[in-house]
Amino acid sequence: MIKAGIIGATGYAGGELVRILTGHREAEIVWYGSRSYIDQKYADVYRNMFEIVDAKCLDDNMEELAKQADVIFTATPQGYCASVISEEILERTKIVDLSADFRIKDVGDFVQVEIEDNGRGIAAKDLPYIFDRFYRADSSRNSSQGGSGIGLSIVKKIVEDHGGRIWATSKEGMGTEMHFVLRKYQEVLQHEQDTDH
Repeated sequence: MIKAGIIGATGYAGGELVRILTGHREAEIVWYGSRSYIDQKYADVYRNMFEIVDAKCLDDNMEELAKQADVIFTATPQGYCASVISEEILERTKIVDLSADFRIKDVGDFVQVEIEDNGRGIAAKDLPYIFDRFYRADSSRNSSQGGSGIGLSIVKKIVEDHGGRIWATSKEGMGTEMHFVLRKYQEVLQHEQDTDH
């Protein structure tokens, strides 16, 4: 059983994560971090969880909480994770940071989506290859630590199959931005098609 802690458990993304993990047979949520609802029962914040979750929301006292979890999920505003998770915690606990910054831009007949994080970034030498199947920029990762190196290649295939384009920009030590562009959906009404023929 994997023991998980969640920082930002009472926000929208945190709530969805709680819903997913409570139904997972190999995961157990050992604590719920929330600065807004400290010492309140999680089920009082999310009434639909009253039969599932009987735990209090805790402050983000990470040094003690991190010792209880195998993995910590963060669902907080961008940058907050870096302010509460020390290097010591990073060395001993797996962190899944779900706090990226999302932007959507209207670009004429297209929509451009940008997803930015403030992680460690990708080296310039690795950036051209991150969408290749089985490519891993971090050679220290292996399949026993999770991941197969095919995630971004699948994303690229889906985007391109929908007539779009995807690319990334990154600065080591600053973070990465993923960009993709898709053509806007345009519905052609049946009577418009009939008048063209």
